[in-house]
Amino acid sequence: MKGLLMKDLKLLKNQKSFLVIVVVMCLVLLFRGQSPVFVMSYMSVMVTILTTTTVSYDEMDNGMNFIFTFPISRRHYVLEKYLFGVLMMTGVTLAGSAVTMAVLATQSVTYDTQECITGIFGALLSSVLFLAMMLPVQLKYGSEKTRIAMLIMVGGLVLAAYAIRQLAGLFSLDFSWLMIRIQQAEIVEMLLCLLVAAVVILGISYLISAAVIMKKQF
Repeated sequence: MKGLLMKDLKLLKNQKSFLVIVVVMCLVLLFRGQSPVFVMSYMSVMVTILTTTTVSYDEMDNGMNFIFTFPISRRHYVLEKYLFGVLMMTGVTLAGSAVTMAVLATQSVTYDTQECITGIFGALLSSVLFLAMMLPVQLKYGSEKTRIAMLIMVGGLVLAAYAIRQLAGLFSLDFSWLMIRIQQAEIVEMLLCLLVAAVVILGISYLISAAVIMKKQF
């Protein structure tokens, strides 16, 4: 497991230019007055998407056949991908949050601490959802079809959010109480909710990914 994690970390070093672009984009958004919650979510999701591309590198030049010559089961391979994704999204989100707060402090911008904490948990949950959706598709169809699937999923989420908003207006549904409840929640409450949601979502996604790779021919 440790060897697989080190391998994926070294693979990400080949994506330095992409990481630099993401960081520059986040800084530009911050200095332009964009919401720190959006910036943190953007950074976390982009890095999470990047971690799923390690599967593509593994499949290049019959790489999977070489990997499985070592004492590594297919289920352990899949488990490592989820572990790597969770470690990366958590590390990047926390580091990005610290940098975001530092940039805001240099600009003498006041911000709501509770809102920022809520944003951090929101960024992590968004990343969990993307990881859970992307890995099974990546393992099943490869990088080319995954790009198309990602566009479809993002478009579907946007349409779903728009539809919910329209239906809420049509039927006079008020969800403001939910947002207020979330903002008033204690950190421990949000952490527990995030952990439960992450375990359930990633657990289901892992079972799907494991089933996919067990049937795949290399």
